[in-house]
Amino acid sequence: MAGAVPASEILAYRIIWSFVFMVAIIAILGKTKEVWTEIISILKRPKLIVAISVASVLITANWFIFIFTVNDGHVISASLGYYINPLVNVLLATVFLKEKLSRGEMLAVLSAAIGVLILAIHQGIFPWAAISMAVTFGLYGLIKKISTHQRVGWAND
Repeated sequence: MAGAVPASEILAYRIIWSFVFMVAIIAILGKTKEVWTEIISILKRPKLIVAISVASVLITANWFIFIFTVNDGHVISASLGYYINPLVNVLLATVFLKEKLSRGEMLAVLSAAIGVLILAIHQGIFPWAAISMAVTFGLYGLIKKISTHQRVGWAND
């Protein structure tokens, strides 16, 4: 049944309803003033606006790829993306955040990479959707990590 609904429409509903519920929860918690203060603070920082915008595009692309892939009947490929993602996160952290891996951690990453490679080979096709999902989510996480923006108190409650 979900296959009859275009991925773009499912994504649009997900965005709209997430926004509606977020606004409702903020209002119910009485945090409207804090949210507006934070929005104004963000609008005064152009680099932060760019970072948030790029992160938004990446997470939207990630959701679209996931929905499209599942809708197209390639659930295993979508699942493979969630196995590849931690490997992408490790790669991004070592390259951009200069994190160092111990020998044990390197062995664990290598073992996981071999397992993911075996799963990908068994699919019989290049796992473009899985890799795209892993890369978009990994880059989203990296941008959120290196962004100098600190979440406001209401977001941590």
